[in-house]
Amino acid sequence: TADKHALRNIKKYYQTTGNIAVPLVKAHTTLDAIVPFWHFPLYQQKTVAQGTSALFTGIPVPRFGHCIFTLDEIAFSFGQLVQKVKERPLVQDQAGMVQPASLEQP
Repeated sequence: TADKHALRNIKKYYQTTGNIAVPLVKAHTTLDAIVPFWHFPLYQQKTVAQGTSALFTGIPVPRFGHCIFTLDEIAFSFGQLVQKVKERPLVQDQAGMVQPASLEQP
């Protein structure tokens, strides 16, 4: 049984709100046994409710395991964050290469 004081602190200080002020990119493995995938759409719904969904990019990764990402997936996620900060979305071409959607400078 969990400690009651710990449970009160978790309820008071550790619940997400979706009220984000800066871009957030979240990759999540769909078969994560430690942090269940249902947390992913729940958080996304919280950003919608807070009006911050434009700042949130969710990347579901169809794989078993907790935070089991390839180097390409990590680079793509980081690139998404960088481009989101710069307000220039990335696209992935047929060869799997990541590039800006437009090569013109903003």
